[in-house]
Amino acid sequence: MTAEMPLTEPVGEGVDRLTDAGREYMAELVTDVEGNVFAWTEKADRHMVATQNMRKSRSKNDGRVITAKEFAGGEDKDLQVAFRVTQEFGDDSAQQLYSVDVDITGLSQLATKQIEWHRAGIAYLEKSTRYVPYDEKDANGHYKYVTPDSLDEQDTEVYQNTTDAIFDIYCQVADRLIDYVRATTPKTDDIPQSIYNASTKAKALDAARVILPASTRTTLGIHGTAQSINNMILRLSASDIAEAEQLGESVLREVRKLSPVFFERTSWPHRGGRHIEFYRDNREQLQRIAGELLDPDKPVEMVEGQIVELKRYSPKFELELLPYMLFEEAPPGYSLDDIEQAVARLPMDKKREIFRVYMGEPSNRRHRPGRALEQANYTWEFVSDFGAFRDLQRHRLVDDLRWQRLNVNHGFDIPDLALKAGLTVEYQTAVRFSEALFEYLEARGRTVQAQYAVLLGHKLRWTMKTNGRSNQHILQLRSTPAGHPSYRNTVQEMYRQVERVHPTIAKLSMPFMNMDEDADLGRLDQEMSLHHKKELKRD
Repeated sequence: MTAEMPLTEPVGEGVDRLTDAGREYMAELVTDVEGNVFAWTEKADRHMVATQNMRKSRSKNDGRVITAKEFAGGEDKDLQVAFRVTQEFGDDSAQQLYSVDVDITGLSQLATKQIEWHRAGIAYLEKSTRYVPYDEKDANGHYKYVTPDSLDEQDTEVYQNTTDAIFDIYCQVADRLIDYVRATTPKTDDIPQSIYNASTKAKALDAARVILPASTRTTLGIHGTAQSINNMILRLSASDIAEAEQLGESVLREVRKLSPVFFERTSWPHRGGRHIEFYRDNREQLQRIAGELLDPDKPVEMVEGQIVELKRYSPKFELELLPYMLFEEAPPGYSLDDIEQAVARLPMDKKREIFRVYMGEPSNRRHRPGRALEQANYTWEFVSDFGAFRDLQRHRLVDDLRWQRLNVNHGFDIPDLALKAGLTVEYQTAVRFSEALFEYLEARGRTVQAQYAVLLGHKLRWTMKTNGRSNQHILQLRSTPAGHPSYRNTVQEMYRQVERVHPTIAKLSMPFMNMDEDADLGRLDQEMSLHHKKELKRD
């Protein structure tokens, strides 16, 4: 749209205002042309919205005036101004205000972890293994899994024959588990058939998923700021996993179609190229140091069950958080030292009362107190199955999370449901196929590619650092009956260990922590709740 009349007029030095024509023009782009608060409509170009915020930092005018004065003239004008402003002021700030949605289909479970390493500024939604069975084949007659491009013809044949055999077993046990669950948990009259079918299927697929390999294809929806997507692309491009490196190139190609402005520098040799070199050099040097310092032939111990170990925590006494709880509401002028001295003079019952007041009385697990709980820190080390790690790793409100290369050496636990259903031999066969393929690829020097052979039920070692506030979210959410038994057991043990060192924090900050054993149909209550809500809306 090109305005025939001026959209803005000067009213002072460096200050402009909208004319009647300007207000008419902006009415399509913002929800309010006069008020102090307004939102941008779908008709507003995203580059313009992001870039006008950069201009606003150095202008006396508000975003509506800046837009009418500098951007009016259509999409081409928006891009021209965006290029000029980002070149003049730098692109980081505007990148944080421009969002991108990317969908990736057909990537492996292994590659999703490379993408989901990025915790800030990105949201993910991944295809579920509990609602969708992985029983379909592609046009070539193979199940839906990733075959690394770097394998030669012989290795590819061994890889695909073995992986197809694992998927054959998965399909068999999935069907038999569904039949077993429905036979042992009959439907009652108060449960709708559709909810019963979904809940029993979810329980069966939860137990079947552990024999899916890391090569299993999935889909991933990604929403993030341009800055976060840019950083994700750079790290993917530096990965030693060829699939991840290729995904980095593919994502960059597609997001550039949306925004040549904010992804222009990603592949410049002296910008993005240097980032990629930095990441690669850092990884290679650390691998060399670790190889020199640690014996690579040290036997890896098998682990019965799982390991959840609280390695370090602070503060030593949880009531040391009280000054932080009071700081924000203290009269101006009082330092932390002042508040600590005042708190130190209080009797113990008064200290505990302040603690209880700060925690409040939440009516559901989404109600959380202030950020003083972030002063409580917990460093964890785990050995748990890859499937449980996948679900817990997606939480980005943690201070540190890292994991070792996927392997088969820590062992594999057959789910109780599979044991009860008489499927021990089938699971053992799938594990044997997986471990034989893993060892074959490693012997052929395919250490990175061998990770694709690892099953979701194989265990790996990983660490995570949480704080009192992130524990509230992760532990209460992942302990609900609707969750997978594997990660529910992990977070329940985390709660027990927090309770040992910080009993007041555990009790008052996580009142909705579920410590019960596995329910017969863990998903049933949640499905029934949704059903009742729909019925109420109809009424």
